[in-house]
This record gives sequence, C-alpha cells and structure tokens, in this order.
Amino acid sequence: MRVQVVYVKSRNKEIFFKPVNTIMKDGEWRSEEQIQKAWIDLPRHDGLKRKMIGTINEIRSYLRLNQNYEMKDGKVKEWRMKV
Repeated sequence: MRVQVVYVKSRNKEIFFKPVNTIMKDGEWRSEEQIQKAWIDLPRHDGLKRKMIGTINEIRSYLRLNQNYEMKDGKVKEWRMKV
C-alpha cells in the first residue's frame, strides 16, 4: 500500500495531527520515524488504514512547538507526551 505524505496547512494542524496525540498518549519515547510508522498503521474510525500522513519534518515541528511533548537528546532524538 502506498501512503501519500502531504504538507499540512496551518489551519488544519490540530485536526490533522490528532493521530499523533493518540499514538503518544502512553508516554513512551518514540522517534519521528516510529511515530510516522505507527500513524500509517493506526486505523481510522471506519476501520480503514490512513491514506495521508504528515512528513517527518512536520511531525518534528509539531512536537517541538507543542508544549505537551518533551524531547530526549541522544543519537536519535526521541519524544514523549508529558504525563
């Protein structure tokens, strides 16, 4: 299955990045790539797989600008939702 990666307009970001919040609710550390892979596999409310996901840079930007997330420095930068 081929997934379309799309650029997100600023007015749609909160709705578009809702799956990221769902994925990160458990408080586990994840890299942007892991979040993107989990986003692909996360089913929609109708049970189908998602067709559009954000780019790695958009996910990184969303996490960096959102105060609910913190970053752990290391070889691979990982993020988690503050609990």
